[in-house]
Amino acid sequence: MVKTLHIVVSVLIVLLTISACSSSKVYLLMGDGEVAQANYKVVVPFEMRLGLIILKVKIQGEEYDFLFDTGAPNVVTKELARILELKSVGRNTTKGSQGHREKVDYACIDTLSIGGIEYLQTGAGIMDFNKSTEISCMDLDGILGANSMRHSIWQIDYQKQVIILTSHIDSLTFIDKLDTIPFTTKATGTPVIDITIGNIVQHNVTLDLGSGGHIDLSHKMYTEVLKQKPEMPHNYAFGNSSSGIYGVGAPDTINYFKPDSIQFGSIELHHQICHASVTKTSSTLGTRFFENYIITLDWNENHVILEKVTDYDHSEMKNLGYNKRLYDGKLKVATIFNGSEAAKKLQLFDYIIQEDSVSYTHIKKSDYCKMILDKTKDKPKSRKLIIEREDEQVTIPLERSLFLK
Repeated sequence: MVKTLHIVVSVLIVLLTISACSSSKVYLLMGDGEVAQANYKVVVPFEMRLGLIILKVKIQGEEYDFLFDTGAPNVVTKELARILELKSVGRNTTKGSQGHREKVDYACIDTLSIGGIEYLQTGAGIMDFNKSTEISCMDLDGILGANSMRHSIWQIDYQKQVIILTSHIDSLTFIDKLDTIPFTTKATGTPVIDITIGNIVQHNVTLDLGSGGHIDLSHKMYTEVLKQKPEMPHNYAFGNSSSGIYGVGAPDTINYFKPDSIQFGSIELHHQICHASVTKTSSTLGTRFFENYIITLDWNENHVILEKVTDYDHSEMKNLGYNKRLYDGKLKVATIFNGSEAAKKLQLFDYIIQEDSVSYTHIKKSDYCKMILDKTKDKPKSRKLIIEREDEQVTIPLERSLFLK
């Protein structure tokens, strides 16, 4: 589903669900499919865009760029659906990560191939990816979702940027000490887990590699934990913290809180920051957690196996007190953090004319995409903003400060 620009654009939660009252054709389609090969093991490279995995998928002899997303079923863009001449077999109401609902056509793809491994008769939604500026910046042709993934075992190494795709878990090599997270699945194959804080359990947290987030829980979970531990470190921000398949939702309050411990499966984390939006409907465990491990997704045993590479550390947040986003061709203040200097000086949707020496008066979408895709950008200790508010220009100096520890 929020520190600086980097976090704003990396929280791209693409959570699609099929409702209980789905049409029978769509429901059966999303449960269908098989792999052509019986025994296989291939190594597939991937690249990262906005902190998320992008794979090459071959359909009808051509390669396309697909987001690897356990939190969604397969999806293709409307443009790719026209190229492939896909025919709708049914429609269903689909919900994005920001709570927006829309009728979506679903089609059957005869064969899609990853590293030479062929997935047959797989279902896919047909959607417009241009409703979200951030997602359109990723230049995707589709989403590889859990309804295809569940037919194989996937081992993901973020450091080497490779996935081992195999039919048998015995073909993989593991170290002795591993952690596991058991999961159940939705109709689309999407894994969901339980997360426990103290004696409070949050069910149906999506294991979501299509999210660039950390541990994002429900507002109800946050209020229950805070009621039991009112002295727990917590703070909040207000604005648009994330973008989903249908774009940015309405401004929202995002609570940040730091419980003593968090448990899911055999993992126990201590003094790590969790996020909880007041209105966002989804709860997710995202890529910022999983990228610290070599992870193996096993739908045969319904669990994730984790081999630690680095320690997960989200124990404090420092920022300049605001985030920005492109709205209608203008770069504007998108999020403001409580207690910061920015909270005293900025207002939501202030038009940002300049940051330090960089002018944004004539920013194009291509400029914005280049900005958010730039992996080399560092985090400045201070910044001078020039904003426009009610036709008046105001210069605002800001210092990076500790938001939550």
